[in-house]
Amino acid sequence: MPLVAGASNLSLHDWCRPNIDSSFLPFGALNCQRHGGETVFWLAASKRDFRESLRRTGGLLLADIAVVQRVVNSGSEIFWGWCNHATAFGSKSGIRAVDCRSAAMLRIVGGRMGIQSEAAFQPNASFNFKPTDRELAEIRLSPSINDLITLVRANEDIVFSHARERAIDPLALRSRLLLNLPRLVTADGLPGERDIRQEILAVSDLLEEGKRKYAREYTRSLEPPERPITLADLEFGPLDADTAKMYHETFHYIGSYRRGQHFAFRDKNSGRIVCIGSVASFDLKHAEEKIAPHIDPRSVLVFSRFFAFRWAPKNTFSHFWGKLRRQMIEQHDTKLMFSFINPNVGFDARSHKAAQWMEFAHEEGTRYMYLDGRYRTMRFFVENYGVSDPDQLKEKLGHSFQVSTIDLHPMLILAIPLRRRARKAIPMKPYLFERPVL
Repeated sequence: MPLVAGASNLSLHDWCRPNIDSSFLPFGALNCQRHGGETVFWLAASKRDFRESLRRTGGLLLADIAVVQRVVNSGSEIFWGWCNHATAFGSKSGIRAVDCRSAAMLRIVGGRMGIQSEAAFQPNASFNFKPTDRELAEIRLSPSINDLITLVRANEDIVFSHARERAIDPLALRSRLLLNLPRLVTADGLPGERDIRQEILAVSDLLEEGKRKYAREYTRSLEPPERPITLADLEFGPLDADTAKMYHETFHYIGSYRRGQHFAFRDKNSGRIVCIGSVASFDLKHAEEKIAPHIDPRSVLVFSRFFAFRWAPKNTFSHFWGKLRRQMIEQHDTKLMFSFINPNVGFDARSHKAAQWMEFAHEEGTRYMYLDGRYRTMRFFVENYGVSDPDQLKEKLGHSFQVSTIDLHPMLILAIPLRRRARKAIPMKPYLFERPVL
């Protein structure tokens, strides 16, 4: 639907970017037109999408003063609005022409946001207003996963103190909280203090089950070494399945065992495990069709369940990966490896990227699933109930089954070629996948 009569289409690079810093806007869906001395931006979106774009644009909060200030400094005020079929944006003197009625408009100026409600957009209409307190209150942004991560980190001292009291791993407690708390997030807000404290207790009880199950081996693993361990003290080698299972279930943030080949760094002096990592078979069917033209999928493996204790020496990951990479090439002729990173628990893939891993795809549609109030993986539901489809699981399991409703960041699928030919399988721009339903 053309928003400006007689306007010619221009790309962001042709006009928008030189005139306004639009780096915080979602480029893929944004259009820009210039008409006379006016420029109109619009983004095809529903009202829900519009509210989401206000809350989170490219991972940044629009309410962030630094983001808003870039707009103000560019010499423009941005007007955000929605209507039935399009969302309209205008320059300082207002929206020139928008063909829709009954809409709401958000104005951003000087780092403040204002609302004009139920405005009837008319051709050549100009919107200049001073919002009332009531109008400002009409904007209600839904909580984001970033808000939840910030909340947990702000209370990290409480989380870690509780872990020390219960003699359980503080990192496991924090990350398991971030897996389980999303089921308590509603459109109205984040979990309250009482809910969070109850969840800390519930997750701690779960971790204590593992502590009792593995007894002394678990407790000894948490004890810091008598003297600092250096990279020169580490010895790489295989790890038996039973020991790997203990680390997967009690220390790794997912909390479930994954079959495969397991490896560890041990301290040469004490024999203590410093970090572990596993290699599993390649089962990413939605990625297989992308790599098949370049390499045999049978030569591809998945690196998973890496975990290192807080007292591990700096650069443990890159050192461990170097040893594992060499072994995969020499003993298995592996051509390409994949790994998953979950940004919803605060992971940023920094260590992987420093070791030359690259973004292969973003997997959208992430939803956490719970059984009896506890987080479970998609693989768990497939292995135990034959499906991962939430609707089918709801029918099978009733009220004991829950799905998170908060929007989660896409999972990052990283890849690294181990042979030159496999480099062709890495895209210039990460693929966009939808999370598969089995």
